[in-house]
Amino acid sequence: MDSFIKNEPNLDPDKIAIKTEVYWALLEKWFTFGLIWSFGATVNEDGRKMIDSVMRDIESIFPHSNMVYDYFINVDKNEWGNWEEKLSTVVWKPTPNQPYHKMQVPTVDSARNKYIL
Repeated sequence: MDSFIKNEPNLDPDKIAIKTEVYWALLEKWFTFGLIWSFGATVNEDGRKMIDSVMRDIESIFPHSNMVYDYFINVDKNEWGNWEEKLSTVVWKPTPNQPYHKMQVPTVDSARNKYIL
């Protein structure tokens, strides 16, 4: 917590209180995200539905649409973001003469796996 605040030594007490709230909110989100993607990463689709239901019963910090697996922590906004935000808005096209086995099509799954790894 101290290192989170000490990066900005000239903060007044009001801003320290705000940063403290942001810190604890982000810490809770990171813990939840880590829990989902550690214990819940290896389950099948039925297991994901079960974990989604249990996580929402325990903690209601997730948006109401989609599953808990459909979100990452957007640290710029300090809130949950949908994985689709990680995809480029530019339409993907393979480079000319690129071998098929070297193509990496950007998808939600590839963005999620890259982020998690």
